[in-house]
Amino acid sequence: MHIPPYFNHPQWRRLFAGIMIGAFLGYLFFLIIHGQTNENLMKEHMQLSAQLHDAEEKYQSLLNNPKENTQHEPVKVKELDISFTNAKKMEIDLLTQHELNTLVQEQLSSVPGNPLNTAATQAELMISTVENKSYKVDHFTYQLKVKRLVISEVVSFQLEIQIDP
Repeated sequence: MHIPPYFNHPQWRRLFAGIMIGAFLGYLFFLIIHGQTNENLMKEHMQLSAQLHDAEEKYQSLLNNPKENTQHEPVKVKELDISFTNAKKMEIDLLTQHELNTLVQEQLSSVPGNPLNTAATQAELMISTVENKSYKVDHFTYQLKVKRLVISEVVSFQLEIQIDP
């Protein structure tokens, strides 16, 4: 029995080439869709893990500082808000921004729960704490410079990112 050589006919060549190109394009389409879905899930996971971490810290601070007399208690710092002014200009991705945010919040973990007047007197200390440390994320070393600091119940930092050589 003889099997005819289909590869010699141009119609069969076109069919096999079309199958190969279609499979390649389908695989590329799958990779693109999978990458976008994975990126969206990572963003959602980072946001939820940050919210969980903040909630756990607030819970621990409430356990450690029970309210004795709520009428005469001074206003306290509730949380830290950190934003980066030049993240888009420097093209720093969201994961790196999240990690820098986490590192800064770990540096300033003693600030939430303090009275406002204590936080106001320690403003220079907070600024020097943030600026004098090098933050290493993914083989890059970053320096942060405080552009603006607002002290209220939510201490707000606006930081500028600089890459160390």
